[in-house]
Amino acid sequence: MIYLAGFGLGGRLSCAAVLPAVPVNPAARTAALAPVLLAVLPGGLTGAVWSVVFGGGVLAGASEARRRQAAVSVEADRPWTPARLLTVRYPVVMRVTGWPSAGGGDRWRAPARILLVGDPASGAAAPAPRTGHGVWLSGKGPWPLAGEVVTAAVDFTVPRVATIPGGFDFRKFLHGRDLQWQGRLTGWKKVPHPDLTARLAGDLLHPMRKYLLDSLEETFPPVEAAMTAAVLLGVRNPASRQAGRPFADLGLAHLFAVSGLHVGILLGIILLPGKLMGLGPRARLFPLVLTLPAYVVLTGMPGSVIRAASLGGLAAAAGFCGRRMDPLGAIGLLFWAGTVWNPVQNLDVGLQLSYLAAGGILAVSRLTDGFRIGSHRPVRVLGTGLA
Repeated sequence: MIYLAGFGLGGRLSCAAVLPAVPVNPAARTAALAPVLLAVLPGGLTGAVWSVVFGGGVLAGASEARRRQAAVSVEADRPWTPARLLTVRYPVVMRVTGWPSAGGGDRWRAPARILLVGDPASGAAAPAPRTGHGVWLSGKGPWPLAGEVVTAAVDFTVPRVATIPGGFDFRKFLHGRDLQWQGRLTGWKKVPHPDLTARLAGDLLHPMRKYLLDSLEETFPPVEAAMTAAVLLGVRNPASRQAGRPFADLGLAHLFAVSGLHVGILLGIILLPGKLMGLGPRARLFPLVLTLPAYVVLTGMPGSVIRAASLGGLAAAAGFCGRRMDPLGAIGLLFWAGTVWNPVQNLDVGLQLSYLAAGGILAVSRLTDGFRIGSHRPVRVLGTGLA
C-alpha cells in the first residue's frame, strides 16, 4: 500500500512537471521487494525500509508517467494545420484475451495480445507494435471468441492522452490494463490448429458463459436480464449501458462494475451450505476450487475480481493447512506479488480503488475490533451493519 501511494504521487508530480524527467530504472521497481528485508534487518531499520519502498514507488510512478506520455499520437504538417492521428498498418497474429463486447451498430471491441508482427503494409512513420504488446481492438461484423488466435491487418494508433488537465486519459486507462495500442480492423481469420488455451475457451468457457446469459434472458424481462448480466458477469453492451444509466445518474454506477463485493457474495453462497452441514475447511474448499477460477475467467478477469478471488483463495488455503490468516497482511502480499509481476497494473484506477477500499475496511475493522461500536446491543448491531 505504501508503494502504491508513492507510485500514484510520483505519477501526479511527473505529469505536473514538478519532478524532472526520471529514466526508467529497474531499481525503482525492485524497491517493491524491500519489505523482504524486514525479516532479516534489525527492528530499528523498519522506517528506513518503508522509506525506500515509498521512494521507489515515487520514482517508478514518475518514470512510468513520463514513458507513457512520451509516445506521439498525432502529427501536423505545419503548426496551423489540423492535427491527425498517426496510424500504421501491420499484419499481425494475436490472441484475443478478453470477452468481446458489443458497441454501436454492429461494431465490437476486445483486448488482444500480439503474438507475431509482419512487415508494415502502409501508414506514417509511427512507433511500431511489437510481440507481446497489448491492443484494444475495434472491429465490425462477427467477432472472434476469447482465447482464439486470429490473424488480421490492423490499423494501429497510439492512444490519446488527456487533452485538458484532469480530463480522461485514455492512454493511462489502457496502460493500466497492459494495452499499449488501439487497433481497428475490418476482417480477421482464425488461425487453424488451436492450442490448449483456445480449445479450453471454445469447448468449456464459451458454452458455459452462453448458457448463463441465455438462462438470464429466459428468466427475466429484457431490461432486468441486461442489468443482471452486467452485475453478475460484467457484460457491456448497449442494452446494459441503457439499463444502467439511471443508476449512474444516482451515483451508483459502481454497482455495475464487477468487484470484490460480487466475489464475496459468491464465496458466501458456495461456503454457507458446507458450514451449515458442519463440514470442515478442507471439505468446503473443494467446491470453491471448482467455482472461483471459472467465475474469474467468465467475468473477464478484471483486477478487482482477481484481487478478491486471490484473497478468498488464500483464506481457504490457510484453513485447509490449519493456519489463521491475517487479511490485511494477505492484501499487502497480493499487491506486492502483482507489482513484482506486472508493475504497470498500478495505473489501473479500478485496481487502486479496490486495494485501497479493501485495505481501508480491514484497517478500520482492526481498529474497532470488528466494527464493534457502542456497548448496547441495538447500537452495536446498527453500527456493525452500517460499517
